[in-house]
Amino acid sequence: MTSRTFLFLFAFFSALLFSSNSIAKDFSLKNQSQVKAIYNESLNNKSSNPWHITNLYSKEDDSFFIPYHLWSGSNWDGNKNSENCMHEVKNKWTFQALNFRKGNGERKMKLSAPEDYKIPDGDKVVKAFKVESRRNYQYYICHKNGLARIYDGRFDKAGVLNELDGKECKFPAGFGWKINEPNDCSKQHPKQTKIVEIIFDNNFILKKMSYTYEKKEGRKTRAKNDYYEYEPKKGRTLHKKYK
Repeated sequence: MTSRTFLFLFAFFSALLFSSNSIAKDFSLKNQSQVKAIYNESLNNKSSNPWHITNLYSKEDDSFFIPYHLWSGSNWDGNKNSENCMHEVKNKWTFQALNFRKGNGERKMKLSAPEDYKIPDGDKVVKAFKVESRRNYQYYICHKNGLARIYDGRFDKAGVLNELDGKECKFPAGFGWKINEPNDCSKQHPKQTKIVEIIFDNNFILKKMSYTYEKKEGRKTRAKNDYYEYEPKKGRTLHKKYK
């Protein structure tokens, strides 16, 4: 074999290998019934990466632990603790906004935690996550089922701040979450939360989670329904409004 032929074959097979790797498929899960088969397949490709499916999915309970750090975009060490969900955050979301009254396009929000928030009409101070945009700011607390607002400037301006009871799942987190099964975290709030898709890459590492925050049947609300996408180490990457 001549050196020229060898170099040609080397380049050919290298390109073939690169092409094969580049088209490796992600695992898109849209129903809970799909999960066990993917989990079992992942056992042949275990990883110490905290975002690996074997660290997020419980085969015994057939449910997911959704890290609170997925919401904030902060680094996560893999510790699954919903009782100590408050964590340090200094981050910025850059995401696409669709179907908003004030137009579509890229938006940015700044996150910081822990921040002290004084509960109105009382002396109690709680540790909270602060989310700021150009037009508004909010305070969130975390609980065993996710994250909930305890202050939102828009609600305050409208005189309905009492609608925020700190129990909603504005973001689904913690143990017990299943794909395509709604969770009514707050009986008072008119919306409920449902994970609609979880995507793992070809190495079974979490790539993206999508969920809806949608009006409950028979309930009224001034706001449209919400569709969100979140990615590890980024946080929110898409927010879409729909009826």
